[in-house]
Amino acid sequence: RKLLKKMGVGDCESDSDDDVMVTDMNLSLKCPITTARITHPARGNACTHFTCFDLGTFLSMARKYKRTDCPLCQKTVPPDELKVCGLFGQLLADESTAGKESVKIDREGEIMGFKEKKVVPVAPPLLLGAPEPEAAVASDKEK
Repeated sequence: RKLLKKMGVGDCESDSDDDVMVTDMNLSLKCPITTARITHPARGNACTHFTCFDLGTFLSMARKYKRTDCPLCQKTVPPDELKVCGLFGQLLADESTAGKESVKIDREGEIMGFKEKKVVPVAPPLLLGAPEPEAAVASDKEK
């Protein structure tokens, strides 16, 4: 529940543990659409899972096939209801996960071998329509 709350998934305010037994589990770092490592982790607002899919891949597939179903739970996810997961993004960027396809989460909801950093997540340029950071630096030099 602690991990779900950090990732902003589902109804994490409930303290009800009725018939729930949590054990260690693996969290995939691969996109369920392409099976490649996720670059921009996202999920729909209505999704209750903490696994993410790659935002760029999802948007490309949505444009091509005119469908916006979550590849994990099959709920309809309109593009304006997508959210980027900052914690999952930190996890992907952490050197301890480099080259890994998954990470282990213990029964307390802690990601083994990962120390969460207190940073403000930045939306990828894909969402904001902003230039890539390198392009912004190049345009500053030209002035």
